[in-house]
Amino acid sequence: MYLILAIDDDRNTLKLLETQIKKMGHSVVVAASGREGIELARTGNPDLILLDIMMPHMDGFEVLKQMKKDEITRSIPIIMLTSKSQKEDVVTAMRQGAADYMIKPHTYAMLTQKIDAALRIGRIQKLEEAAERTEHLNLSRGNGTTLISFKTGINDREVLAEARKIFNTVFLKLARNDNIVFDLRSLGAVNAEDASVLSVIAGLFSDKEVNIVAGRHYGTLVSLVDFEERVRLHISFGDLEVYLNNERR
Repeated sequence: MYLILAIDDDRNTLKLLETQIKKMGHSVVVAASGREGIELARTGNPDLILLDIMMPHMDGFEVLKQMKKDEITRSIPIIMLTSKSQKEDVVTAMRQGAADYMIKPHTYAMLTQKIDAALRIGRIQKLEEAAERTEHLNLSRGNGTTLISFKTGINDREVLAEARKIFNTVFLKLARNDNIVFDLRSLGAVNAEDASVLSVIAGLFSDKEVNIVAGRHYGTLVSLVDFEERVRLHISFGDLEVYLNNERR
């Protein structure tokens, strides 16, 4: 379930969007003006914004411009949902950073497809932004997997601090449908302190299953630490694939 913010000065449109978004299984909050929408976006941390253009006092283009300049809101995907259908309006919105553009009146099927696509791209972009800010961990995402490896040794004193910063509630929400995989194959020797730190990092994922591809460190980890049941050790990515395929059946 994701949180979607709808900004439109037309109450009937907002009621329709509320009904449709809830039908998709998402939560929704609404704003009847651009200024209210900006405030809700800054405080509510929505996963996606639907934004009208023609609104009094502050139109959608200005709202879009302000949100993309604000560090708090600039990474939120914004779909323009408007009756303005001129080519120059579409071009302006996309140049200012809109994720997509829809013409009113819209269909439920089209809205669902546009929202699903924007949410998917938004998740990828946020994970990529998180990866760019890391010094000790490598993060990559694709095919429903978030892959994590170490740029330095596990027991570097700053690794755990960085992991705690990255693997927060926002990250877990973004990657909640992904398989979380740690790749240890490129590491040198792994000792008891490394194993202890790795166990703590795995614990940051709360009740989510964590898969560790240990490679040559498999035997060492098995002998050094008793991981929680939701943390699973694999010798290779082949073993991991076999396990995941069995779980899907």
